[in-house]
Amino acid sequence: ILVPLDGSEFAEHALPLAAGIARKAGTKLHLAMVGKPHGAAYLENVVRRLDEGGPVACRTAVLAGDPVAALAAYVREASIGLVV
Repeated sequence: ILVPLDGSEFAEHALPLAAGIARKAGTKLHLAMVGKPHGAAYLENVVRRLDEGGPVACRTAVLAGDPVAALAAYVREASIGLVV
């Protein structure tokens, strides 16, 4: 399950739903951000906040390039089955 984030509160609205699906399905939640300074620190903070609601396996990625192309490539490479 992939949740693309841009650092906005609006994008984070997808997190509770995605985390709930990942917990119930016993699968990994991928959090990705494209081309943002300090993106890794932001994503690690998101992971900490998600864990407060119950543990969820997460993988974070800061991608470079065009957002659509970078996210599409990540979906293929990581074999993502659902984007929230």
